[in-house]
Amino acid sequence: MLFGHLKRGKIENKNIAVKPGVWLLIIVFMLTACSREAKDSRKDKFETAKANGIEFLDSIKVYINPITMNKDSKMNYKKHLVEYISTYLTFYETSHSTKEKTLYKRKVEEVIAPVYTSEYHNFANSSLEEFKDNVVSYLNAGRILQKLGFDTKMYKEKIGEILPLIISKEHQNARKLTNNMAIRLHLDELGFKGGYSYMELYQNPECIVRTHPNIEGLNMYSLTHEIFYLTNYGTTGVKCATSSDLSYLKEIFLKLVPKGIEMNNPDLVAELLVCLHYIGLKNTKQYNEAIDYLLSCQNLDGSWGNYEKLKKEVENFNPAYIVEASQYLHTTHVALWALSLAFD
Repeated sequence: MLFGHLKRGKIENKNIAVKPGVWLLIIVFMLTACSREAKDSRKDKFETAKANGIEFLDSIKVYINPITMNKDSKMNYKKHLVEYISTYLTFYETSHSTKEKTLYKRKVEEVIAPVYTSEYHNFANSSLEEFKDNVVSYLNAGRILQKLGFDTKMYKEKIGEILPLIISKEHQNARKLTNNMAIRLHLDELGFKGGYSYMELYQNPECIVRTHPNIEGLNMYSLTHEIFYLTNYGTTGVKCATSSDLSYLKEIFLKLVPKGIEMNNPDLVAELLVCLHYIGLKNTKQYNEAIDYLLSCQNLDGSWGNYEKLKKEVENFNPAYIVEASQYLHTTHVALWALSLAFD
């Protein structure tokens, strides 16, 4: 609009000469105003996306009860509860409104009754396979409830009962590195000791932060998860990392974002966006490209991702498997997590 009113050193219809130095100020003002308008427009899109995402979460609430979920479905039944309540923890921590915080905490309260039952704390009677599939999510749920201010006294007592198994070498050596990083972080936040230290985990031959594999040989999800845990979900620098590690991370993440967008993979792009936020790469074009991509690819029902092919496949061999509560929930969770951080 302002460009249409400026002509040859004068403001149209105003016989006022404009000095050269003032022109620079006018141009800076116009560019700043345009940038602010673009940001405001994106923020509005995010608020709409967030509201639609909450509608999707409401629609699948019936599927995430870890007690009633059909174990024949082969779903990690504690994991899906965690992803659900973790999304609201993100909303809670990025909100500056007491009213909104109360709403998000109530949303969590609506689904956590099962965690106060003996059936939920069932590891003493579970198989080793079931224990391995669910114990990381079990610890994370306790961490989330603690951060939201819920009573976790009984929860921690139950963790204490199985702590020797959790931190045993037999158990941890049978897990992936990122699982053990998650265990370390969750135990620390819940006030428990034991298990591998961050330095021991960093020195593991699998650690991408330390070993710097090239992009062709890279497990991108393992890398994003290492960043989640080694930064304590963005509250610290990358633990144990050297200056060489940090240079590698900045270079590789800026390459991975366009790759994720090219793959049309909102799940991966969301996790990459979180990592860009956590390692200080917010002022990059890749950061903004990731935001715009996620804002553009939300589904009409408020979810993110495309798992319709998988849904048709599981109808034949595992009809009890609920794609909405597994695949769609995870991608929606990470998309809302990434965007909430970006627009905080």
